[in-house]
Amino acid sequence: MALRGRIVTMDGGGTVLADGVVYVHDRSVAAVLPAAAPRPAGFEQVDRVRTGGTIYPGLIEMHNHLPYGVLPLWPVPRLFTNRGQWSGSSTPDYHRLISGPMGVLGRRPDVVPAVVRYVEVRCLLGGTTTSQGVALASNAGIVKHFRGLIRNVESTGDPALPVAATHIADVEATDADHFLARISGTQKLLLHLSEGIDDSARDHFRALHLSRGQWAITGNLIGIHCAGLTAEDFTVFAEHGGSMVWSPLSNLLLYGKTANIGAAIAAGVPVALGSDWASSGSKNLLGELKVARFAASAVGAQLSSEQLVAMVTSTPGARQGRC
Repeated sequence: MALRGRIVTMDGGGTVLADGVVYVHDRSVAAVLPAAAPRPAGFEQVDRVRTGGTIYPGLIEMHNHLPYGVLPLWPVPRLFTNRGQWSGSSTPDYHRLISGPMGVLGRRPDVVPAVVRYVEVRCLLGGTTTSQGVALASNAGIVKHFRGLIRNVESTGDPALPVAATHIADVEATDADHFLARISGTQKLLLHLSEGIDDSARDHFRALHLSRGQWAITGNLIGIHCAGLTAEDFTVFAEHGGSMVWSPLSNLLLYGKTANIGAAIAAGVPVALGSDWASSGSKNLLGELKVARFAASAVGAQLSSEQLVAMVTSTPGARQGRC
């Protein structure tokens, strides 16, 4: 196929073609050219569809818990200060409305495929063609179903797209050396890092500080949330090659506050965007982009449209090793 329109390439030079054509063959982009340029070989007889709009790369979401996309938004009962509070026994509504229903759905072999197809369509309708987050506590085998409509960074099925690992549990100080060894290879690791705004949440970042002055941080570490990090923490994080996935809506609903995005950007931390999950996040990345602009402005961190689009295209692509 060949799609014609205004094309935002998100390449290194920020090229925007006012009138261009995206040529696609065998599920891959074969060429992106000005409409006046000669057609690539093999596309001589292909109709160029006039979209009448702007064409962006498919959006890349670096954090979600996809199976939960079948649930409605959770009416969060109160604000919390760390993840351990809302997911524990002191919040019975969490089990009644979130973990309980998913425990039932995840054990139904006749339902699981429909759950996966639904949440993938939900992504596609928001422009997301690559996402993350296939785990479900009640069904470890659900991953095999996530090979359909969209790519997933944990189960890519594509030798050109490296597989990333994920780690939800916090890293304890006693495990920091082992963790450093794990992230010193070639595989990227997405870690829920300092999810919360109190000292206990920040302690999970400080736990990465080794006794000999080193940090268990490398260019393979992608920290999810990072809401508890200070400006000084982000400087350390950047110096050691760490990057971040920002989920502002979920953070604001659960904690009333999100990561210090201005400090992260100022420190040079690469930032991607993720809608987290349906229970406390946006329906898709388009919704999360709106929240990101608002959340940044509310704390005096002005993000340009180009910076925001980079958070869901070129930045996660580069961190995943695809761009």
